[in-house]
Amino acid sequence: MNNKIILAIASVSLFASSVMADSEMFSKNALSVKAGTLGAGLELTTSILDNVNARVGVNGFKYSTSGSKSNIDYDIDLKLLTVSLLLDYSPFEASQFRLTGGAMYNGNKLDMTGNPAVSGTFNFNGTTYTTTDVSSVDATVDFNKFAPYLGIGWGNAVKSAGWNFVADLGVMFQGNPDSSISVNTTLTGTAKTALLNNVAAEQSKLDDDLDGFKYYPVASIGVSYRF
Repeated sequence: MNNKIILAIASVSLFASSVMADSEMFSKNALSVKAGTLGAGLELTTSILDNVNARVGVNGFKYSTSGSKSNIDYDIDLKLLTVSLLLDYSPFEASQFRLTGGAMYNGNKLDMTGNPAVSGTFNFNGTTYTTTDVSSVDATVDFNKFAPYLGIGWGNAVKSAGWNFVADLGVMFQGNPDSSISVNTTLTGTAKTALLNNVAAEQSKLDDDLDGFKYYPVASIGVSYRF
C-alpha cells in the first residue's frame, strides 16, 4: 500500500513538473472590465492551454425600487454580488467563440420593507390588519451561495496583445429562492397565531412568485487588456 502511495505521489509530481515547465501556461494574462446582468465587474484571465483559459472575477451592483409581491407593496433593495471561477474552452482555433463552465459564489439578495395601503392597512392572505396591529413588515430573499454556471462567449482576452472585446451569455443555477417575512405586532394569543399563519401563507405565495429566479440569466459585455 505504501509503495502505491509513493508511486502515485511521484506520478503526480512528475505530471505537475511537466505542466509547469510548459512556458505557455500562465504566460498570458489579461484584465477585463465588464457590465451586465450581474452588475459591473472586474475579471482576470490567464492562459492554461492553447485553447483553455481560466477566469476569476467579481461583480456587484445595488438598486432600489418598489413593487408589489402577493398582497403587499414593498420598497425593494436589490444587492448583487458574485465571485466567479470559470474555465473557457475554444473549440475552433480561428474563431473567437468559446464554451464556458464553472461556479460562482452567489451573494445576491433582496431586502424588502412592506408599506401599508393607502387606507393604512396591511393585507395578509385576505385578512386586513391595521398599522396598530402590525407596525412593520420586513422580507428577505436569499439564494444558494454556491451556483454552477454554464454558458457561451465571444472573445479571447489573452489571444492577442492590447485591447480586446469580450461577451458572455449563460445561466447561473442558483436554486430555489429562500424567502422570509417578519412582522412586528401588538397582537397576542390566538390573534397573533392567526396573524403568523397568514404571514406564512403570504411567504408561500412569495416563494411561488420567485420560483422562476432559480435560473439566473447572465449576459455581459466588456473590454479587456492583455498585459
